[in-house]
Amino acid sequence: AEHLEEGLFCCPHCHEFNTLTTLNDTIKCSNCGFYNVVNKYALFESPDPKFEHFEDPIAWDKYQTQYLEKYLKGLECDDENPIVSKYSSIVKYGDSTTNYAEIEEQQGSLEVFKTHLLLTLGLETIRIKLDDILKCYVEFKKTLEVKTSSIKFRFYDDESIWSPYHFSKIINILKSLNESKI
Repeated sequence: AEHLEEGLFCCPHCHEFNTLTTLNDTIKCSNCGFYNVVNKYALFESPDPKFEHFEDPIAWDKYQTQYLEKYLKGLECDDENPIVSKYSSIVKYGDSTTNYAEIEEQQGSLEVFKTHLLLTLGLETIRIKLDDILKCYVEFKKTLEVKTSSIKFRFYDDESIWSPYHFSKIINILKSLNESKI
């Protein structure tokens, strides 16, 4: 079960985000006490019937994606409060033609709003409209990568628990929702 929390970010029992942890063959929620054990066939088993939700990570991911989309559609938010944010992380930021090997790492923060991202590097804040994003995905397990026609950045943090997959899902769902309004 170890590292499943990098892809499974929504507890199927209490619906909280980023409360899942893993150890050996167990995945559990720090919020509600939900837990499952991964058996030798990589399927979920629950010693407690009230925690029986999904047989495998694929079904769980399908559920959390649908739940997240419904959650974001119903979210009443303004452009002053981020939906999700990650502070004090490592960022490689450059123009879209620069090789990442040539870009220095910097400390940075990322905030996701309903219509844009705010990437902060030191005293500089870069506003990226969701409509301008060409690609947003997880690279190298714990790295969020975002590309537009003019810039790109990699955002990662090996020191704390966070799910770049959750961020990429939020950004891609919001982008899709914004495009469907046009």
